[in-house]
Parts: sequence; structure tokens; C-alpha cells
Amino acid sequence: MYGFGVTGPEQQRSLLWLIGGAVCFSAVLTAFTGIILVPGLLVFVIARRAINPPRGVAITDRDIVVTRETAFDARPNQIVGNAPLDQILAAAASTRSHVCDPVGTEPIWLRRREHEILVTAAHAVHSQTV
Repeated sequence: MYGFGVTGPEQQRSLLWLIGGAVCFSAVLTAFTGIILVPGLLVFVIARRAINPPRGVAITDRDIVVTRETAFDARPNQIVGNAPLDQILAAAASTRSHVCDPVGTEPIWLRRREHEILVTAAHAVHSQTV
């Protein structure tokens, strides 16, 4: 089973900070120079990817594997770490829409539905190995 998530700070809060920073930057630039400059979508995408890099989480028959994903098609291109299956059960934090799992060396933010699917898969694998 494979799920998509991000690392870094909670993604909805970081998006609000990113938008707020862009608005403040535009306001300060306008106040000092009189030129209205608003960052474009590409700047937001690059900044968002730098703040919350995407990760893939795979449940295997032995453990959890965390992968780095490519920028263009979200394919896994490098294994970042692995962890025991029990770590997917220990949520460190949660919001209405996301759950943060401390998988391996970095916290991974997953959507609630993907987290539930991965937990179900981990339980199924764990029950087969026992």
C-alpha cells in the first residue's frame, strides 16, 4: 500500500504563512517603491515544495518505507528511510484533515483517509506475520 504526504511544518499553516508573507512583501515593496509586484504561481509552487517537500509512504511486508518523490510526476526516486510497522499507529499530531506520523527520522503529514488506509494495511500485514 502506498500513500502520499509531505514533511515539514503542518501544511495548511505553512500555506497561510506563505500567502501572508507574499502579501506583506507586496505591501512593503509598494510602500517603498510605488511599484505593485505580486509573486506568481510558480514562486508559490517552488516555495511550497521547499517548505513541505513531498514524500511517499509505502507499507511493505516487513516495515514502512519513506521515499522522496520527483517534482513532475510524483514517482518515488529515492528511499529516505524506513521504520517498523508500529510507527504508523503513533500519530504525533493531527488537524481536521491531516495526521502527522513520526515515520523514520522525519514527521510525515498524511491526509486522514490515506492514514486510515495505511493503518489498515499495517494491521493486515502485522496479523499475517504473527
